[in-house]
Amino acid sequence: MKQFSFRLENILEIRRQQEKVEQKKFAKEQANYQKEVDFLKVLFERRKETYENLIKLEKQKFDKRIRMIHVDFVEKTNVDIDLQRINVEKAEVKLKKQRSLLLEAMKKRKILEKLREKKKEDYNLEMKNEEQKILDEVAARNFIR
Repeated sequence: MKQFSFRLENILEIRRQQEKVEQKKFAKEQANYQKEVDFLKVLFERRKETYENLIKLEKQKFDKRIRMIHVDFVEKTNVDIDLQRINVEKAEVKLKKQRSLLLEAMKKRKILEKLREKKKEDYNLEMKNEEQKILDEVAARNFIR
């Protein structure tokens, strides 16, 4: 009996490797996206702390220059937050694009794996039928004797 051989095995292996590459790229984009989101959270926290400090200072008597420094810092932080939101959006777009590339690579691999599975089932059925044919011939020879 001949061994099962899938003609597209090399292509299937290439598809598996391509999927691994896309998974690594996706993980990289996911880490980048999370880094951008975390930095945005840091900026929000800085702004919150500065507002709290400003409220404390307003309750006390203080130099107006200190208040202006805090107000300027809040304004700069607001600009930084706006810029960081843009960075988060860009990272999210890249992440979505990479996710779609990964899904496409997974689909291509799965299609070939299903084809391979179908071919193997066909092969097994053919081998079973061939074996049954041989057994029938042996039984017929033994019956004739």
